[in-house]
Amino acid sequence: MTANFDLSGANVNIAASRLEDDNTDQTVNSYAANFTYGNFGAGVILSEEDNATGPDPDKTTTYIAYSVPLFGIKEAVVTFAGSYSSASDVVDDETTAARVRFNYTFKTAFNSA
Repeated sequence: MTANFDLSGANVNIAASRLEDDNTDQTVNSYAANFTYGNFGAGVILSEEDNATGPDPDKTTTYIAYSVPLFGIKEAVVTFAGSYSSASDVVDDETTAARVRFNYTFKTAFNSA
């Protein structure tokens, strides 16, 4: 289930999902929320797993991002992003990451005759 709405100039997304596997008796619930306001974005993702056998890991990731024009090239941006993830009942329980993404939106011109 997903919802998207605008709030005071920000675009907000909220999502929830559930997986039930009758063969393994496993259940996974995931929740996400993020927003963008101008060039800034932030969000959080939560996941809870219920296993019939073995550990029940939980994971949380938070992230932020900021996009700026790339050298004045129309339709090109560079996005700087950072995230932090933590988890329980897994081997590596914390991760901090930084990313740089280069994006270019290709526009296609269609000739209607």
